[in-house]
Amino acid sequence: MDIIEKAYKIAVRDLRANYYPDGIITGKLRKTLWSWDSFFASFGANKLKDFYAVKRNLMLYLKYQRNNGMIAKRISDPFYYLSILRINVKWRLNLPCYHASYFVGKSMLQNPTFVMACHDYIKTSRDIKFLRENYTKIKNAIDWTAKQDKDKNVLINEFFGANWSETALKHGEIMFTNVCYYKALVDFSALSAMIKEKADEKKYADMAEKLKKELNRKFWNKSYYIDWIDSKKQNYFSSTGNVLAIVWGIADKKKSVKIQQFIKKNKLDKVPMMTNYPKYPFHKIFLINSIFGMPGYHNGLSWPWIGCFDAIAKNKMGMKKQAKDELRRIAKLICDYDTSSEVYNEKGKRVETLFYSSENRFSWTAGMFVFAFHKIMRN
Repeated sequence: MDIIEKAYKIAVRDLRANYYPDGIITGKLRKTLWSWDSFFASFGANKLKDFYAVKRNLMLYLKYQRNNGMIAKRISDPFYYLSILRINVKWRLNLPCYHASYFVGKSMLQNPTFVMACHDYIKTSRDIKFLRENYTKIKNAIDWTAKQDKDKNVLINEFFGANWSETALKHGEIMFTNVCYYKALVDFSALSAMIKEKADEKKYADMAEKLKKELNRKFWNKSYYIDWIDSKKQNYFSSTGNVLAIVWGIADKKKSVKIQQFIKKNKLDKVPMMTNYPKYPFHKIFLINSIFGMPGYHNGLSWPWIGCFDAIAKNKMGMKKQAKDELRRIAKLICDYDTSSEVYNEKGKRVETLFYSSENRFSWTAGMFVFAFHKIMRN
């Protein structure tokens, strides 16, 4: 059996093991209901036609949606952090959490990724009844995101710890979050078209086009899209923002080629896929991560889910061999450990420290590998 096929079977097994009665959990160790982990993982679940699990997960977050449209970042026991330190907590009290990591602002990424997950589910399952019943709530979710544009320049703003790379101390206008916002606008316009809401279809498509132009104007530095803008432009290369800009059509052909050239030059896809280049300095990483020996968690370590999107980007660009080669490298990581792990070091080894262990059966890895497999190997 080809290693990609073997890894696919493991990823399917792992993803389905994480379908819980409440929703799609993060993984084997941290049985947490984390919004964007589950929303990205659902892309793979939809490819498997496991619509019951995806719908149940979406309904969970709709249940805890605030009246202003905000989606919960996670739904978990308040003491779930103890599981990261390998302390087994036997009780479970699931409560919604809306704040960013350092209690200094709102979490941001869950809203656009929720809209994306709704679109992928409805488009794949053709569950128009779900769309009609929840259209207003989905619209409220995208509208809440739009209101985070504090300076009225189209781009949304955020404070520390408000998106997936929580331990990297970024704030202001962040490429990755705004790329997800762009995709959510495009997706909501498509949802509006499904039920002939013509005014909304045009409104959100126009918003997406304006955002796309602004991202290309403010973030492109002639080689790649920069990471974020606070009081100045932060010219780090963020793999997430750049790879997804290719996949979701923000980057044109010339820009896509430039991005892939940068990735190849700096060997970012050798262990797919390093989070950023160069590494952020000490003062831009959450102190506790450095103290506990994990300064690279969102700062140079490799995450397979990003690698899966990069393989999809390469495939979209016509780099078919390179796409399959990257998928094969991710497959080897999965097969080496017989699980869809969370994060790896530069040698392709699971990250293990005294206080932290890379998650086993990680839904985000499993779901995205399934999704990439179908996009690259079966399309």
